[in-house]
Amino acid sequence: MKDLYSWMHERVSRPDERGEYSSGVWQDQVRTHALLWCRDARERVLEVGCGEGLFLAQLKKECPHLEVWGIDTSSDRIDQARGRIPGAGVHLSVGNAEKLSFGDDFFDAALCINVVFNMPSFDVVRNAVTQMRRVVKKGGSVIFDFRNAANPLLAVKYGLAPWYDRTVRDLPLRTYYLRDMERMLQGIGLEIIQTRRIGTMPVFGASVIMIRAQKI
Repeated sequence: MKDLYSWMHERVSRPDERGEYSSGVWQDQVRTHALLWCRDARERVLEVGCGEGLFLAQLKKECPHLEVWGIDTSSDRIDQARGRIPGAGVHLSVGNAEKLSFGDDFFDAALCINVVFNMPSFDVVRNAVTQMRRVVKKGGSVIFDFRNAANPLLAVKYGLAPWYDRTVRDLPLRTYYLRDMERMLQGIGLEIIQTRRIGTMPVFGASVIMIRAQKI
């Protein structure tokens, strides 16, 4: 079953991302929409949980004038990202989403994509988003996505995931409701300006919800 899933996952991933830890259909769609939301950044963009650098490589290619910054808890993935995104204006390091080592009001945008469902709790998510808000400028964007608890099929998918996907065996695979995210953002001074639903199915709704919020 695991070998079949790995084969199918590789077939539906982008050709240039096959075999990568962060590849996948939903993951790619999230990165595509995040790129659109970052195109109006003028100077600096931070990705929290940048992994092997798939998003930042695309962003730097499309917007070479930007300085891109990325942190991840894995030094191995940071090394992968460094190999994928050569050149000037690229800053990659090991870091903690709950304790960002950047000054206030430093970035035009901060994003955390394809990561929230792997965070251990809602408190960790709130702390990370609060930190992202702190480091973006007033009017800047905080972008993230989450797996939608209102879609019951995700409970089945993630309940069975350890049996077919080796990469998620030790991950929490958490889902959240949009209403809880809305309350959290309002409480920390972020205003939602755009949402995007991904993997939408009749009756069950979206599998992934993306949010672009603005620092007010």
